[in-house]
Amino acid sequence: DHYLFTEYQRTLDQMLGVTGMRKLGNLLFVYTPAAVYRLSYVGLPKVVRVDPASTECGNTLPYTVVDNGYVHFFLDWEGHMFYENDGENLPQPIGGPGLLDNFTTDFSLLQKTWGYVNRRWKEVVWNYVSRDSTGAFDRALAYNYKEKKWSERAVEDIHSFCGSCA
Repeated sequence: DHYLFTEYQRTLDQMLGVTGMRKLGNLLFVYTPAAVYRLSYVGLPKVVRVDPASTECGNTLPYTVVDNGYVHFFLDWEGHMFYENDGENLPQPIGGPGLLDNFTTDFSLLQKTWGYVNRRWKEVVWNYVSRDSTGAFDRALAYNYKEKKWSERAVEDIHSFCGSCA
């Protein structure tokens, strides 16, 4: 089913806790901890159609939706899974629970996790605070989307655009 934006605002299934928004083609995807929504422009005077792209997974953390221009990558912490969303199909799992074993369990530190794309190496990288850290970023998890392989590495305490996250 789908909704027009005005109808959607009146339903009980509202988009609560938006953790990311990214564009793919002519579509806008809105990520919440429990679901992914696809928004498309319908027509004048500013009517938007809202379709749930997935209610089986969502993006839990605010800075972890990463976009390489063709696919969105995101982390569903509740489901302990990484996903890719090509905009055409349901989001597909690309990595599971074992990848998250080194992540901190302190949710306030976990929320500092942030991701970026390294286009040169065809990688999506998530910097995070590990279980062994005293609060500084010390590890990164990288997914090579061309080779479909994961790697983990040590990093220096680097903050993204979040200057106040010291």
